[in-house]
Amino acid sequence: MQAVFKQTEGDYLEAVIEVAGQPLTVMDEFGGDSLTYGEIIDIELSVGIACEQEDQNTMLAGNPEGLRQLQHIQGWSYRAFGTITDITQGAVIDVGLCRLEAPFDSNISGESIAFTILRLDARAVPSSD
Repeated sequence: MQAVFKQTEGDYLEAVIEVAGQPLTVMDEFGGDSLTYGEIIDIELSVGIACEQEDQNTMLAGNPEGLRQLQHIQGWSYRAFGTITDITQGAVIDVGLCRLEAPFDSNISGESIAFTILRLDARAVPSSD
């Protein structure tokens, strides 16, 4: 996916990018120190650290409206709302902006879910040019 680079505190520290008009604070795994403000970069978002205190039943009950979004909590932490779309190699959650691997295994596709991401990571993806 493409993102607009805004700022970074350095490699593996907080960075701000924009994806589809939504600003995101993420862990910089894309070499932000070498980028300039407004530069377009190819990245992949992933769950760096999930909240381990949430149990699967709470996550499955946490999104009765079927939302698909990332709600910023603070820093690089988010509340993720989405739908389980793939369970072939671990659960994949569609959160609207992207698809994220779930912090647990599931055999229930199509279920709405909510979980807390303590650190959202952004990695560089080689350009497909």
